[in-house]
Amino acid sequence: MIYFPPSDLYRIGGLITATLEKLYRNKEAAGPAHDALLATLATLYTYERNYERALAILMNLADKSVFQLIDRYRLFPQVPLLPLAN
Repeated sequence: MIYFPPSDLYRIGGLITATLEKLYRNKEAAGPAHDALLATLATLYTYERNYERALAILMNLADKSVFQLIDRYRLFPQVPLLPLAN
């Protein structure tokens, strides 16, 4: 995951918007850079306490850190309710 300084130094919503714009502009691009942007978005959603979105992104990426997220924020009940994109 990418390191972020303390969240009180920046606006998380603005960073999420910028990350989403970057992803939408490069929809066709796939690969490590695209996955890194998605992982960054998941981290930003976690800072915003939007755990369900972060969980969905990490599950779709098959990122191992999804287990830490589930355990840390007790998201066990949400896991079966989230659809996985194929």
